[in-house]
Amino acid sequence: MKASKTTYGIAAALGAALALLVVFVFLRPSDRDVATPYADFERDLADGKIVEVRIDGANYRYRVARDGPMRKTTGPRATLASIIAMRPRGDGPPPKVWCER
Repeated sequence: MKASKTTYGIAAALGAALALLVVFVFLRPSDRDVATPYADFERDLADGKIVEVRIDGANYRYRVARDGPMRKTTGPRATLASIIAMRPRGDGPPPKVWCER
């Protein structure tokens, strides 16, 4: 039995749709760290917008919203005093802080 051109067209369309689905599932922009200036990190920290910070020396990865993308920045080397000072201006809770090293 010989396949028709319509069958090949449908198969090609389904294959292309599957390939696009795989690309969008595995290469979501939220999986990548977004580079930001250190001044933006300080401003968001003071405003109480940051919920999580991961520090590795002078490299900071942080999340502004609970399910938002991780952002990254480079600033001064973290010290115990600078970690303790990571409190918002208002009465909101401080971010969760992890030191990678």
